[in-house]
Formats: sequence, structure tokens, C-alpha cells
Amino acid sequence: VTIAAKMENSGIPDRIQMTLKSHQMLTARFPEFKTSSRGSVKIDGIGTLLTYWLEGVEDLLKSDGPGEGKEGTSAVNASDEDADPYSFPRETSQISSANSVVPLIP
Repeated sequence: VTIAAKMENSGIPDRIQMTLKSHQMLTARFPEFKTSSRGSVKIDGIGTLLTYWLEGVEDLLKSDGPGEGKEGTSAVNASDEDADPYSFPRETSQISSANSVVPLIP
């Protein structure tokens, strides 16, 4: 929480900044999320960190119909009991098919 609070002070309004570790974890598990390198940023009390911007979501989950994802499978693969409480929802209805990357801010 300390690093996140200090990174917020070095950020830009309406942009999501993340550490290298967060970038690696996010893009490994959810490759549809697109990021760009911000470069090295000096964080008061921490030092210099390599940080990334979250840019948007690539439209990889084109829907064949309501509740359907790639190859006709359900957009939500795990039952509630098996769901990872730390994972992002993968609902296809939340991802636009109009653009290849959906910006996170208007």
C-alpha cells in the first residue's frame, strides 16, 4: 500500500500507473490488457522504479452471442466456488468489439 500511495503522487490524473511486477503479473494472466512503458520514475522514500501505464483492453474475446466467448465457450469459465477472488471478470459484454483497443478513459 505504501508504494501504491507514493506512486499515486508521481502519477498523472486519469492514468493508471503500475510497477514492473504488476505489469508482468497482469500481462501474463490477462494478455488482452495493453500497457506501455513509462520508464524509470523516482518514487520518494522508495527509489527509482520502472513503471508502466495501463492503456486499455485488446478486443480478443469477440462474442458470437450473449454469454458466448471464443469457440462458443462461456465467457465466465469458473464456477463461483472455483473462482479466483483476485482475478478480473472476463465478461465479453464488458469489452467492445468496435476497436482493437478499448481505452480506459474517454
